[in-house]
Amino acid sequence: MKNTKNNTARRKAIEAAQAFQEKENRLLALAEDYFSIYETSGAAAIDKKIEEHETKIQQLRKELVTIIQGTEAEKSHIVARFKEEGISQQEISQRICLAPSEVRQLLKESPSQEPHEIAN
Repeated sequence: MKNTKNNTARRKAIEAAQAFQEKENRLLALAEDYFSIYETSGAAAIDKKIEEHETKIQQLRKELVTIIQGTEAEKSHIVARFKEEGISQQEISQRICLAPSEVRQLLKESPSQEPHEIAN
């Protein structure tokens, strides 16, 4: 009788442990499903593309700054040519939509004024 009770208790304990383990496995699978939604929905791929595009945008902005810095001398030269034509700083600012202070700054930055041929 004692053996039967022990066997029954052992069997019940094993069944309870198996049921517990099966439930834990199901819960683990549910958690994995929950956390994989981001990947499987395509959101992760889009997020990666966004990061790649943001990196490209940063690179392009750096290139733009470099190019703009390189054009300042050309802008100064052109503003100086306006001045050589006898145009006032106010009129220059109106013609090229710059503040008078920007025109003055460009004139300060222009190389020594040399005579230039006027393009027809």
